[in-house]
Amino acid sequence: MNNGVAAVECGTVEWTTLINDVQDPRWSHSGMGVLNNGLLVFAEPGGAAVTVLDERSGATRRVPTGTADAHGIFVQREAEGDRLWLADPGPGGEAGQLIKTDLEGAVLERVAEPGRASGEPERWKPTSAAVVNVPGPHAGELWVADGYGQSLVHVVRADGSTQTFDGATSSALFDCPHGIAIDDRHAEPQVAIADRTNRRLVFLDLDGTFIRSVSDPIMTSPSSIAVRGAELLVTDLFGALLSVDLDDAVHAVVPSTNDHGRESWPNRSLKGVTVRPELSDGVLNSPHGIAVTESGQVYLTEWMFGGRLIRLTL
Repeated sequence: MNNGVAAVECGTVEWTTLINDVQDPRWSHSGMGVLNNGLLVFAEPGGAAVTVLDERSGATRRVPTGTADAHGIFVQREAEGDRLWLADPGPGGEAGQLIKTDLEGAVLERVAEPGRASGEPERWKPTSAAVVNVPGPHAGELWVADGYGQSLVHVVRADGSTQTFDGATSSALFDCPHGIAIDDRHAEPQVAIADRTNRRLVFLDLDGTFIRSVSDPIMTSPSSIAVRGAELLVTDLFGALLSVDLDDAVHAVVPSTNDHGRESWPNRSLKGVTVRPELSDGVLNSPHGIAVTESGQVYLTEWMFGGRLIRLTL
């Protein structure tokens, strides 16, 4: 672990590497969350626990979660305290799970695969979840992206009923809807979906009606989404951080170096052995999870052996 690396300037972006687990041989495939008190939450390499980090002191706390991979992390603020929705795709060909835990790792709720017929085994492998936290008839509803399973998007309504969307109304079926977020930049909130293999963002209203899709040549593998003021920030797994403004124009905050075609990416090959890649501050390798604080600080995780946690000041 490498904490407190000095910040570097990357154009108009100040970059600080907070954690760089160069010795950990396990895959890091983490989501990203920020608690109400400012502490950071992300999956430890290997995925069986989350780490809670106090950035000011550098202190960390390990919280076992029983997950194969805390791939998607959504922080739900409740009267009893912060809760974590963890989207866990599960190991290999096995089904995943969507669970809500407290900050000690106790499972408070488990969501079964929506639409599954009685007696059928679960097949879903959820990658991301988001709760509607704006007042109105949809408050509290839970949206889930089944990115690694059936390429579907589900919503659990306030009354417990579920609906499922396959993207057909958007001109193309979803193909790895990897990330999901509630886009509250508009008068009427929307659901933003990172439809990764289709290289686009898809927007639905809270009833599930298709509104529009957004694509751009620089959007090559959109993965996770966070709202920052009037813009959406999107991690592009092939090495970029993008922003989408209110006019749906796509901009590169940190541009890609287009290095994802190398052997063994997102890691690298060394004498025929797959090893962790060589990394540089200011250059993204494989950005995955993203979270934004109320003050606008941006935190990213990267997918690779050992992982990397980065703070960006825009």
